[in-house]
Amino acid sequence: MSSSKGSDRWIGGCLLFLAIVIFVYAYQFPPTRFEIVGPGFMPQIMAVCLGVLSIALIASARKGDAEEASAEAPQSSPFAVVLLLLLIYVGILRLVGFRAATFVFLVSCMTVLGGEVKKLPRFALLSLGLVLIIYYVFHNLMGIFLPRGSIFV
Repeated sequence: MSSSKGSDRWIGGCLLFLAIVIFVYAYQFPPTRFEIVGPGFMPQIMAVCLGVLSIALIASARKGDAEEASAEAPQSSPFAVVLLLLLIYVGILRLVGFRAATFVFLVSCMTVLGGEVKKLPRFALLSLGLVLIIYYVFHNLMGIFLPRGSIFV
């Protein structure tokens, strides 16, 4: 198996697992009384799309070369680090709340993908702006309450 096919299978499997975790987690969001579609609807739709695309990635990797798998562990890549950050983000979301968890997640991802720590103030300002815009849109315009966190309640 070529290394790109092996990494496609590994990434597809991780994404499929992540899609299942997100779907189950979003299913646990409390329903609202007056709305047909609750706050978990959009994350569930995104999780289903992610799951379908990850299955397609796995299928395309299996369709390729059918050589023996090598015993090497996959190398750490920015994708693996961002996936780990995403799992941590999902884990701490209820504890610290949407605003704090999303801010830290975005700054961390931008630093990992940007590769330069010198741009950290720029990443922090951009993340803060994105968090405030997202929170305003969901909370004030759409009436969807995002997690506040058990620490700050």
